[in-house]
Amino acid sequence: MKNLFKTRFALIILFLAFGTLQSQNEILSAVSELKGNVSTMDFILTKVDENVKKDKHKNLEKNIHDLEIQLSEVNNTSSLFKEEIRNDLGQLVNALYSDLSSLEKTVHKSKLFDSHKEFNINIQKLNLDFNALSEYITNLESLVNEILISTPSETVYVEKETTENKPVAKKKSHNQPTSHSANVKESLKNKCEAIGIQMEGIDYAFKQSKFDKIASYCSKISDICDDMLSLSQDQSFSESVKEMKDAAHDLEHLSLQGHEKHDQIHHEYDHLKKLHKKANARLSA
Repeated sequence: MKNLFKTRFALIILFLAFGTLQSQNEILSAVSELKGNVSTMDFILTKVDENVKKDKHKNLEKNIHDLEIQLSEVNNTSSLFKEEIRNDLGQLVNALYSDLSSLEKTVHKSKLFDSHKEFNINIQKLNLDFNALSEYITNLESLVNEILISTPSETVYVEKETTENKPVAKKKSHNQPTSHSANVKESLKNKCEAIGIQMEGIDYAFKQSKFDKIASYCSKISDICDDMLSLSQDQSFSESVKEMKDAAHDLEHLSLQGHEKHDQIHHEYDHLKKLHKKANARLSA
């Protein structure tokens, strides 16, 4: 995989930006998004291991669904890049989709996972393909950082489409009602579910009194809320997301203070769960 990068990536990176990527910060943000997805998938895979050991079939089905959500997010982000990178990521993501499909079939067939040979082969394949995706994105981040530092910005970005002689779109009135398009709504749903996955991590961290972990999950929730705010076309929904981000920020701050804020942490977490449920309900309506 590293040889692939060395032989052709320096040329690809010169034309990295695509669509809405118009600055170095946006490129780095897109790579950061991919790393966030990999981090979340890594956490879900630890839950897979736990549920395999305990033979929890229904929990495993949920883990598979959660992994598929993260793969969908990787696909969405990869569409921002040029064809070569998009194709590489697409191959890696498709391999994982195939692994999850095979795994789901054996989950239904297995009574005891440890004694089911086909299931164990599927788990191994899933972990190998996840490691390949993780390595690709790590190398992508490293080379993007290296080349953006040494490359003049004008050679890195695709030129913005000229707006000369194009009709200017009319601005929406502030009083005009807005609603999310189908694609935006689906993306918001995925991100809301991604927040739910982070909250599962918070539940797990609570049981072990790992307050630093709680703070880390809250930081990720704040990042996802920022993504949702950039997508949302609905002022009322955006206000709900801002509330959720504020609650995650407050919970992160309390968690960094540790056990002495135990009761306040629980109270703020209950508040965050209610806001998340409210946002979910809005998107499901």
